[in-house]
Amino acid sequence: MPRKPLGRSEHGAILVARDKEVTKAGLPVLSTRLHRLVAFQEMSFTGVPPTTGLAGFQTSNFLYDLEALGGLPETTKLAS
Repeated sequence: MPRKPLGRSEHGAILVARDKEVTKAGLPVLSTRLHRLVAFQEMSFTGVPPTTGLAGFQTSNFLYDLEALGGLPETTKLAS
C-alpha cells in the first residue's frame, strides 16, 4: 500500500528533528535546503548541475555553504 504524502507541518517537523540530530552529532547544519525539483533528478542522469531557475539558485547557495565550511578545494589557476 502506498504511503500517504507528508503535509507541510509533518515535513517541517522532520526537518527540525533532523537538524537537532545533526547538531547533537557536532556537525554543521547547512542553511540551504535543496527541494525535490525535477532539475536535480535530471542531474542524476546527465551529471550536469542546474544553473538556471530555482534549482540553479539553490545549487549556487549550496556550493557557497560548502565553501564557507571549507568543504571545497581552493581554486587554482591553470597555466595558459
